Order: sequence, then structure tokens, then C-alpha cells
Amino acid sequence: MTEGILTRRLQADPALEGVGAGLFDEFHERSLARLLDHAPVIRSEGRAFAVATQYRPASPGARIEGHVAQTVREVLATEPGSVLVFLPGAGEIRRVEAPAVRGIKRRR
Repeated sequence: MTEGILTRRLQADPALEGVGAGLFDEFHERSLARLLDHAPVIRSEGRAFAVATQYRPASPGARIEGHVAQTVREVLATEPGSVLVFLPGAGEIRRVEAPAVRGIKRRR
């Protein structure tokens, strides 16, 4: 969840009743550090995996959703492995999700 969503949850329920554990993967929310000063910290050394970065900017005026969906389809059809896509917000994620999941053929 984003910093904003976590902040709203903490404001609405500071004790996070009903939450048994919190996991921060690559925690970067420095602005929330004071709120978490007394929270138990568990460190786990992970493994590093090779990552290839591709940047494919959209044409000026193009809708990001269509461009991202098309790019994901192309990458999944030509590259092995998984795809991690960064989008600016939940709305963009939802709009990209529906077209991106239809008709994807993975190369084995």
C-alpha cells in the first residue's frame, strides 16, 4: 500500500486492530519513521536477482494505459521471466489491468 493509504489506516485505527503483522518490503517511508519507533523490526537478508530495465516512453499525447498494456504484451511475448511495471496510482493500475491481462501469450 502507498504511504497515503497507510497513513489513513493509522489515523483511523492507530492500534491497527485485527492486523496480526506488517511487512514492509524495501521500506522507504522515511516520513513515517517516528510513528514506527517502537515497532519490532525483523531483518531478513534476501537474494539478489538479475533485473533488466527497459524504458519505453509513450508518444506525446498517447494515453498511458494503452501504451503500458501494449508494452507489457510485447515484453511478455518476447522475454522470459516476469514484468514489474511502475504506474503513478491505483486508478492507472486498474485501467491498465483489464486490457493487459487479455490475450497475453507467454514465451516458454
